Amino acid sequence: ADGNIDLSEMKQIVKAGGAEAALNGLKTICRQLEAGQGAYYEIKDQEGERWIELEGGYALSIGEKSTIKFDMGEGLIGQSASEGKTLYIDEVPEGYMKIASGLGMASPRYLFITPIRKDGKVSGVWEISTFKALTDNQRKFVEEAAQLLGANV
Repeated sequence: ADGNIDLSEMKQIVKAGGAEAALNGLKTICRQLEAGQGAYYEIKDQEGERWIELEGGYALSIGEKSTIKFDMGEGLIGQSASEGKTLYIDEVPEGYMKIASGLGMASPRYLFITPIRKDGKVSGVWEISTFKALTDNQRKFVEEAAQLLGANV
């Protein structure tokens, strides 16, 4: 396969809408890409302070009670959020993150981070880690899915 992916499942999720749409969309994408992990971060805005916080994910190995957040511009997530840019890292440093499965822990090789825009402003970020490289088509697909979501939910 040339890595072509179908947006129809994503369109159904967007149509259903609701607070879970960004997370459900992420899970669908992770399954279709056979990704190791996915995370959805939302931009929070309180009393003039802005930061980005983990809202949920796919196959994440973190405790339910833990809060993961970044300042705007901090780390890769904060950078994508503040600049509104997609980041693709194809040499993830060993030990940067671990993906836990029944078979143990492994480090992903690739990281794809893309902003979700609502009304021209970044409202969230998807982070997807994979063990194999994403094709141009697959990367386009994730960006299209993020655009679809931002425009309609």
